[in-house]
Formats: sequence, C-alpha cells, structure tokens
Amino acid sequence: MAHNLTTNEETGRVEFVASSHVSVWHGLGQRVDGLMTTQQVYDSTGINFPVEKRELSFMGNDGEQIAIPDSVGIVRGDNQKLLSIMKRSYAIIDPETSFQIGDILVGEGKAHWATAGSIDGGRKIFMQAEIGDSMFIGGRSDEEVKRLMLIANSFDGSIALVCMLTPVRVVCQNTLD
Repeated sequence: MAHNLTTNEETGRVEFVASSHVSVWHGLGQRVDGLMTTQQVYDSTGINFPVEKRELSFMGNDGEQIAIPDSVGIVRGDNQKLLSIMKRSYAIIDPETSFQIGDILVGEGKAHWATAGSIDGGRKIFMQAEIGDSMFIGGRSDEEVKRLMLIANSFDGSIALVCMLTPVRVVCQNTLD
C-alpha cells in the first residue's frame, strides 16, 4: 500500500483521522467535523500508544539464550509489535510527549488538528494543525495555500522529532516523507 497507514489489527480501524474539509485521496481512516483537539485525535486514532525498550537475545547453538548487549527492541506497548532495533542509548520520545509540543506552541488546548495518523505499524506518527490565515498566490482566490504546522516522530530512527511549518498537507507516507 502506497499510503502505508497503520491498520489496527485488533479493531480493524485505520489509524488516521482528517477534518471533514480535508481532501483525502485514499478515503481511509476516520472523518470528523471541524478541527480537533489533541484528545479528540487520540480518541479517533489511538496514536497515543506506549513505546517501550525491551532486552534482546538470541538462541545459541546449545539452546541457551545469549543477550545482545548494545541493542534494544523498540516495542509498541499496546500490541507488543516490534517497531525497530536500536542502540541501547536510543531515547524514546513517546507519542503523547511528541504532540504536547503542539499544545505548548499554540497554547494548552488551543492546538486544533486537521490530520493525524500512524504509518508503518506505528513506526512513524504525525499530527498537523492549521495555523493562521491562508495565503493566496498572486492574490488569486483560486490559489489558496494553507499554513500548516507538522509534528512528526518515528520509533525506527527514520525521522527525528520535528516540528515545522509547511504548506504540504500530510495524509499518508508519501506526503510525510
């Protein structure tokens, strides 16, 4: 799947939500009326899952478990799925902490999100808010460009925690990468 949005195996729901005014080409996920608070995003997507470090080992030729000293498994705590193998020094910034940045920047309870989701089984997460007024290219009313704040993070080392302004609406892996 090109979109690579996560489908929760337990609920069958796609971990993606979009405001009703956002065009989503693949039609997946939940649609809500208006912009969302951080809590509404969590309730709609389930992307505030715990992320944990787990010890790694392998079975030797004699059947004995041998610890892997310098690496840990990064595991999605709600379904116990392995997200990646990282160095022991890897610092997890969990989804809730990641998205608190938006509330801090915009003001507690004032961040209003237009899209949010989980990609590749939860290896990547994102939330995107509309901020400020739109811009109009060359003064033309048909060339509207929204001002968007994106917060994204990964648990496989592919994205460092980022918060950035962008005109690109994130709705899938192709628009996040």
